[in-house]
Amino acid sequence: MKILPFEKYSIESIKSIDEICLLIDKNSEPYKFHFFRNSIPKPLVGERDGEEFELRRYIQGRNSFLPIASGKLSNYNGGTKIEISLEPHLAVTIFMVFWLFFVALFFIAFLSFSMFKASLIPLGMFIFACLLMHFGFWLEVPKLKHLILRAIENG
Repeated sequence: MKILPFEKYSIESIKSIDEICLLIDKNSEPYKFHFFRNSIPKPLVGERDGEEFELRRYIQGRNSFLPIASGKLSNYNGGTKIEISLEPHLAVTIFMVFWLFFVALFFIAFLSFSMFKASLIPLGMFIFACLLMHFGFWLEVPKLKHLILRAIENG
């Protein structure tokens, strides 16, 4: 079981970089804020800049821990190698580091003053935040990987 919400992996394809760029463009659209959606969106939102891209899965609700796929295309054995890293949004990561740090600090402070019952509150908050981050991120990773692979291989 992975603890931190980060993953790196690569995909090798026999297609050229230009073909994969076209497939990424075909299966993704730039992120736009909408109150109401009238059409069925493409499965991925994000942007591609040359041989690099940043994509995430389109969802109608809100998941702050939704993984963002940052990828880079490179030539590899007559085909293309796509190196992808998955991570949550930087603002979410920074917020969670501060949140977990201060909750852990309160937990240690309560323990140092022998307030064992009161220390259960920050302990519960710490466990809840870790579980929220873990499940919010890792339940979405396989879905995003599948969409990226389907976009690249099947078009």
